[in-house]
Amino acid sequence: MAFNDSDKPLNLSDIYIDHLGNIYQVAISKHSEGAYYTPHTVGTKLAEYLRQLNVSQREKFGQNSSKVIIDPACGSGQLLRVLIPFAHYFHSDNGQYIPKNSIRRSFISKLVGLDKDPVSVFICKIGLGLMGAESGMGLAKPRLMKQEDTLEAFLDSRKNFSELPREDIFAIVTNPPWESLEFQMGNLYRKVTGQTIPKKSTLNSKDDEQRREAERQTRTYESWAKNNQDIIDLEKLRISQLTKTCDDIAEEHKEYFSGKKNLALYFIFVINKLLEKSNGSYIVVMPDRFLVGEACPVRDRLFREFEAYVPF
Repeated sequence: MAFNDSDKPLNLSDIYIDHLGNIYQVAISKHSEGAYYTPHTVGTKLAEYLRQLNVSQREKFGQNSSKVIIDPACGSGQLLRVLIPFAHYFHSDNGQYIPKNSIRRSFISKLVGLDKDPVSVFICKIGLGLMGAESGMGLAKPRLMKQEDTLEAFLDSRKNFSELPREDIFAIVTNPPWESLEFQMGNLYRKVTGQTIPKKSTLNSKDDEQRREAERQTRTYESWAKNNQDIIDLEKLRISQLTKTCDDIAEEHKEYFSGKKNLALYFIFVINKLLEKSNGSYIVVMPDRFLVGEACPVRDRLFREFEAYVPF
């Protein structure tokens, strides 16, 4: 690992790509705990769907250097990475031969990723860079990789979105966080420890062995809660701040929100608003339970507009 103590930018043109690949794999394994990631198979299906856009749409993207594809909850960049092998579908060569990796590097330069987690953004940037890396030229450079809260960025600006004019957004592909905006102790305990709080029915079980195990698990949970009040308080504060941001969005657009609050619904609303000027496309990964349950105007609007439902 090298450290740069000067003000000059690092020259990555002759960097040994395999070394960065090893660092990238270690970073993913270290960071995977407690984060939400999109399975590769899901990303591949979405890439296949995106490439089915009509030819005129794809050529419009390829010919306009300002157009971008955004993942506003990019995480480690899985969705953006699986698009890269399809870069040639968005490229107009005008009959000229252009090397495959040059097409990839050009495509990567039109990708944008945002995420609240700085480690995720770093992993995403390195991953995209490696996929277009070339000897003598170094890593490929995405248009923008930024640690930023997508919902707050939407509130802060009406004309641009995170340094980008809204009319430049060609498409949005994302797997938004599916998270209740209500504090639930059981969810926090499971996320931190990987264990669950026993149900009352299990504690009242007539099976002695099952009941004793449930009692043991309850004591373990109670001890954890007693010794980790700081973690509990931080989680309550995080959800409170997140709820405040979502409430600020809903305050201006009350007609779109009702019922129980889920973070993913606010992401979908923001995506719709971001694409109003560009009339772009969007592909969103959602769990099946999004399709059922309490009615919500945002979900109903999505049902009216969507072109395809692809089960995974």
